[in-house]
Amino acid sequence: DLIFGKIYNFAATFVCFHPVYGKSWLCAFDLKHDPRPLFDLGFSELKQALFSTPTKIRQISLNKMPVVLSKENFSALEDYKEIGMEEILKRSKLVKDNHDFSSKVHDIIEEKVREKQDSASQDEDDHFPEHSIHQSSIQMSRQDRILLPQFQKGNWEEKAKTYKSFQDSVLQYFGKLLIYEEQPDALSKEELSSIKKVIAEKLLTTNQRPWITFPDAFKKIDDLRQEKNADQKFLKDYDLFLQDLQAKHEQNI
Repeated sequence: DLIFGKIYNFAATFVCFHPVYGKSWLCAFDLKHDPRPLFDLGFSELKQALFSTPTKIRQISLNKMPVVLSKENFSALEDYKEIGMEEILKRSKLVKDNHDFSSKVHDIIEEKVREKQDSASQDEDDHFPEHSIHQSSIQMSRQDRILLPQFQKGNWEEKAKTYKSFQDSVLQYFGKLLIYEEQPDALSKEELSSIKKVIAEKLLTTNQRPWITFPDAFKKIDDLRQEKNADQKFLKDYDLFLQDLQAKHEQNI
């Protein structure tokens, strides 16, 4: 797994395919944890145990082409050396053979996804431009269809004038964001201030978002610090880097 630019390896065994995302995702049990105490837990207790720190279930996107190593490499991984290959294989077999456990994990993950979706649908702030860009491109008005080629072909100064004429606010947002990323000098002082504020608010929010916010990143660092063989110096340096970056964004609010 790639976390903050650093690769972490896990010895894991298949539990089930993702109940919502299908066979393009799989759920695996991290074998650094003994599964035996989990088997007799009720649904609510198991749900809490699986996703408390450190997380026992790894959700893996197969579309990201994760590197899969053979089991012979397990005992060489830092967090698994003391466990030993024999115990790792025992844990793997116990998980694979326990169909009731697999079924519970499947249902727990499905419930967590539904809870997140229900929470998002009730929050007006969760209707992000990023969720609407495909719809905007399909349902584009006649005026916006005429303007889009002009925007694409124009130089940065021309783009900075054209994007404001889009009828769709989503196209306006992404037009301005593109100019900010590629040629910020083409925007006025007010436009720069506006887009910087939007970006800062997105990153600084404490609400749940479909991207990594600063609170998410700091929590992830804290979780990783609890790992037995975590690179504490790397995590400390990254924490300081994030603090500095956060302070810069706070100035834009």
